[in-house]
Amino acid sequence: MRSTVIPAQITSVEDKITSFLNLKQIIILVVNLILVMIIFLIIPPLAKFTFLKMIIAIILSLIITPLSFKYKGHILIEYLSLILGYKFRPKTFVLIRDDQPIEDLSFNKISERSQKLNHTSLNNLKKLSFSYGYGKKGGVYVQFIK
Repeated sequence: MRSTVIPAQITSVEDKITSFLNLKQIIILVVNLILVMIIFLIIPPLAKFTFLKMIIAIILSLIITPLSFKYKGHILIEYLSLILGYKFRPKTFVLIRDDQPIEDLSFNKISERSQKLNHTSLNNLKKLSFSYGYGKKGGVYVQFIK
């Protein structure tokens, strides 16, 4: 009998509480209801219907409710958390110096802008052009052309 290797199947199972909502989606919708309830209890006159309270509740619901929808298998609040995490994380640029002399470098990839440059237009250029190369020890060297 021949033995064959069957690849592992990666499956993710979501528990559906209702027909199409899972627990995360229901929690987002319940948080929306709780915030609307807090608005009705805090803004005077207390626990009474007013036009201002209704407008604030509708605006809040229009912002929070779409975050519970799914797009390509993921809830939109997950996309929002990824985008905000990227935008607000600290940006750190690290320069790795190498002991290798600069004559040994080969700048093999040159940007289109630096290829089109001639010496007369160097002073008129507002954005930087660059080319980069790799050293023997893995260091990255960048040439900025003004």
